[in-house]
Amino acid sequence: MKSRFMIVLISLILAAGATVGAAYYIAQLRASLVQGQELVEVVVAKKSIDAGLTVVELFASGALVSEKIPRQYVADGAITSIKGHTERVLGSDLGKGEQLTRAKLKRVDESGLAYRVPEGKIAVAIAVDEVTGVGGALRPGDRIDVIATLSPGPGDIDTTRVMLQNVEILVTSDSGAGEQGDGFVKGQQSGVGKKTVTVAVTPAHAEKLVFAAEKGHVWLGLRHVANDAYEQTAGQTVQSVFE
Repeated sequence: MKSRFMIVLISLILAAGATVGAAYYIAQLRASLVQGQELVEVVVAKKSIDAGLTVVELFASGALVSEKIPRQYVADGAITSIKGHTERVLGSDLGKGEQLTRAKLKRVDESGLAYRVPEGKIAVAIAVDEVTGVGGALRPGDRIDVIATLSPGPGDIDTTRVMLQNVEILVTSDSGAGEQGDGFVKGQQSGVGKKTVTVAVTPAHAEKLVFAAEKGHVWLGLRHVANDAYEQTAGQTVQSVFE
């Protein structure tokens, strides 16, 4: 009985030793393969990743990591650093262990407007002309104030007031010339030269913007690039405008 137990014990010890020896051999083999080779840092997928998120978001979540591999195994166009690619979006799926390449990335403006809308805000397109739209000088990235005139306003008095401040413009684009529209092009103003300006606002501010466009008249004011201040204004009526 004892001899049988000893045989089993010795077999287990030999098996464990063989496992340890195999692991050590594999580790040494890997080390010998890498030894003397130039290592290059690349960005690889820690898991399978679906297209859509930015490089920064993927790094923050741990889905993308940096690893060093022998140069001979570096894929064509492999990203060696996220520097210079922080505003890029993963344009196609990435498999686990796959290297991130330039061909897999797109600029945000190539990936659709949804990627440019700040978190917590929505994009709303409004119509402007040469007068209400600062002479057509507005560009994506500009910050504007929205000035609304309601007739009648509070207390049944026509009122003009700065309604929204420091609003970001996402997109500007020409619309069909000569079209007469509602919203920001109203009254006696011509639709010639009309453009659309898409802004990023909170849902609550979107309600104000649409209401003012539907029920009143709205102008846009361009801010200085360094001006992010908010000013409380009282608004103007026919009684106060000449005071």
